[in-house]
Amino acid sequence: MKEILMIRHGETDLNRDLKFTGFSDPELNDTGREQAASLRSKFMSESITDIYSSDLKRCLETAHII
Repeated sequence: MKEILMIRHGETDLNRDLKFTGFSDPELNDTGREQAASLRSKFMSESITDIYSSDLKRCLETAHII
């Protein structure tokens, strides 16, 4: 049986400032990059075969880091 893991992108400056992101396309901030790297280390022992992502910068950057 396949397992699907869903994660949210790391933090952006707009998230940090509690502003609605909507369709804007901010990149991750340093905290967001650290969050994604932390997830990467947690997934190192998993047999992940595919990663699907939105084409928004914050989502792609999170996926690339993982």
